[in-house]
Formats: sequence, C-alpha cells, structure tokens
Amino acid sequence: MKTYTKEILILLLGLFGAMPILKGQIVTMSTKRSSPNVKIVIHENYLHKIPQNELDKYFDSLTQWADSGLKNTNTNIPLPSLPPSIKDMDVDINTEKLNDVISIEITVNKTSGENRIKFKSIENDTLVPEKLHGKYPRLAKLRNRYKIKKVVTYSHFDLGFLQVRSQKPIPNGTAPPAVDYHQLPELDNFRTLQIGFEKDWGYNIAKGKLRFWFGISYNIQNYRFRDNRVRLKHNATQFEYEIAPAAANPNDNADKSKIVTNYLGIPISIGYQNKPRNPTFSAKLGIQGGYLVRCHSKVRTLDGEKIKYFDDFNMNDFALHQFASIKMKNVEFYAKYGMSDIFKPHQGTPSRNFAFGIILATAID
Repeated sequence: MKTYTKEILILLLGLFGAMPILKGQIVTMSTKRSSPNVKIVIHENYLHKIPQNELDKYFDSLTQWADSGLKNTNTNIPLPSLPPSIKDMDVDINTEKLNDVISIEITVNKTSGENRIKFKSIENDTLVPEKLHGKYPRLAKLRNRYKIKKVVTYSHFDLGFLQVRSQKPIPNGTAPPAVDYHQLPELDNFRTLQIGFEKDWGYNIAKGKLRFWFGISYNIQNYRFRDNRVRLKHNATQFEYEIAPAAANPNDNADKSKIVTNYLGIPISIGYQNKPRNPTFSAKLGIQGGYLVRCHSKVRTLDGEKIKYFDDFNMNDFALHQFASIKMKNVEFYAKYGMSDIFKPHQGTPSRNFAFGIILATAID
C-alpha cells in the first residue's frame, strides 16, 4: 500500500510555521534576453517568488545598464534599483566586462550568515574573477581587467653554467695525440658561463593559456679555461691553441685565460601556462637561432695587464639551439642544447655546447 509519510510530514511542519524553511530548498529559474551582449539567468532560493512584472522590469533595467556600460566604458554608470521584493535583503552586486559582454552576478542573503542565492549571467568563456576577502571586485576594478590580450610581452635575463661536448678523434692506425689542440681546452666548470638577455612577444592561441612566442635575444658564452697558460692562435686556418711556457718574471704569468662569443638571435617557442594571468606554472619549448656578432680571447696577467685579440677564432657564424624552460611560481629554470657545431666546418674538432641555469624575469604584460 502506498504511504504518504512525506506529504503528512510537510503538512504537519506547515501547521507549525516551518514551511518557509522547506521553501528555501525550492529553486525556480527565469530567463530573458533582449540584447546580444546581455544574457541574464536568475536562480531563486530562500525567497518567495518575485512577481513577474517586477522581474521583467528589472531585466529591462539591467539590460539597458549593461548596454550603456559597453558604449561608455569610461563612465561610472550606477546600477538600476532593486525590485521591491528584495530591496530590504542583504545584497552584493558584482559585474565583469569581457570581450564586449557584461557579466552580472547578484548575491542575496536572507540574513547574515545564511546560504546565498545567485543572479548570474553566463556568456561563452567568461572568466570568473578571483575573490578578495570573500567578495568579488566591483565593475570599476574589473573593466577591461580580465580581457585576454592577443599579444603580451615578456623580458628576462638568464644565467647558467656552460659545458662543451667534443667528438673523440677517429683512430687512423697510429696512436692519437696526447692532447687535441683543435678542440676547446679543458674548461673551468664554475666560471664557464652562459649569459642571456631576451625580449619576447606572445600571441594568444587558446584562452591566454597557450601562446606562440618569438623574440630577439643576445647571448654571451664565456669559456674560461682551467689552465691559465692556454693561448689561442688568432688568424689561423683552423682553431688551435698552445700552452705558453712559464715567464721569467712571475708577474707576467696569467691568472685568467678565456674566449668569449656573442650571438644575436631569434627564439621561437610554444608556451603553456595554467592561468591567463598570474600563472603558478608555465613551460616553453622551442629553438633559437643566432649570428656571431663578436668574439675575442682574453688573457690577464698577475700584474693586471689585459691582452685581448678580436678574431672569430674559427667559431661558427651561426648557432642553433633547442631550449626548454619551466616556471613554478616565481622560480624559472632553463636548459639549452646546441644543434650546430661550435666551430666552422672542418676548422675544429666537432663540438657542441649545452647550458642550464635560472631565469630572472620581468612580469608578462
């Protein structure tokens, strides 16, 4: 036999004045659209049903207000008055503008601390602003703030350790030389550095999270030799060095020997970030081509004399690197690996460089 326990319980609670509490669980929906730039959806909860004439009038007022805000972006136009049915309630009104669409959210509290209902407009991929102290920002703070930019810029300085991998000599039936003077000498690992400056532009591909990046860079490779007696031969047909004998005067001995290359380049990459603004995670993967614009060797003696020779030292005029970077909150790391030889073809032992380090960046704007 069918039971009517629920119906009887509701009837009894209604007799004791508890019906308003149950009514708080009833949700009704009203919709209206009178403008291509405004769509309003109202959810009612914890309230008696708003009279339809009041609702229609309020819809029209909100639509006119939103259209006026789109046409007068620099004018602070007050919101229309609330319907009399909710005028005495605790009401929070928050608005957002994105891609020529006004999004409105109205939160109504029956009393302080009770559950809330929401009047909300929904339009495509409208971004929801982050709450501040439990509330959404007002329209004046949101206007044009969350609009996804088609192009953003990004500048950074990177610093890392530089290493070189050289190909071993091919055996030719005789014992290989004890030292290969046609490859870079042994490096001082902690003083061989990669220094870079970069300015990038990022074109939006998807929702501000996926972007195509390209830019301009200036990279400096500072190859510091472990043996300060290393002397590079300039104006030679191939890269070659020798070991200088000890000087008669101790002050003429060197405390530094190195070669420095400078490349002007163009980086191209695809980048992802978990949020369009202020991301906590981002990553890039791409390639970087560069042209040799400056090269010199430097020897510094113990008495402070600096000896420099400006020559290409048979270094490759073009450099191509693949690179990757990853950023977590405010810390960013990068790695680069050479896809081209350090030296010009047949003018030095085949060698490639690679670098890894940190990126000190400015904010994306």
